[in-house]
Amino acid sequence: NPATPENWFQENIIIFLWVPAIIILGRYFKLSNISYTIITIFLMLHLIGAHYNYGGVPFGETLGEWTGSERNQFDRLMHFLFGLIMIYPFREMFLRITNIHGFWGYFFPVNIIISFSALYEIYEWASVSYLPSEIAYLFIGGNDPWDAIKDMALAAGGAIITTIFLSYFERKG
Repeated sequence: NPATPENWFQENIIIFLWVPAIIILGRYFKLSNISYTIITIFLMLHLIGAHYNYGGVPFGETLGEWTGSERNQFDRLMHFLFGLIMIYPFREMFLRITNIHGFWGYFFPVNIIISFSALYEIYEWASVSYLPSEIAYLFIGGNDPWDAIKDMALAAGGAIITTIFLSYFERKG
């Protein structure tokens, strides 16, 4: 029983495409249990955002208060978490497909996260052109003209943070 069924459907179109792809590819290309756990956690958090509309998630209001913002910050948190946690499975896939290591083994996965973030923002922009204005407002999370740039910057920042930690621990261990 989502808050806005039209918005819920729009938010989950990508999930309807990615989950079957992960399942089908998983038969031929196994990821680590850590990667599957990360993907599952991210998808569960996404489902919470889609259920309430990203701008209506109760915890997002609390985040807004903590950061001194009037805006519900759940959408921003999810973009940051996309970079912070999803870099791990993306990097795992990249390293196994390309067998590239060293600097480029860190650099390219960060760029993949940024690229997926940009593609999602383009998807949001394209979706708004045919959605009713009240649904479009919910889907893009408000009227901030810098929303796409902030979202991509948060994803990039999260990916860079995790990449720095991975680099440190991989060199140490």
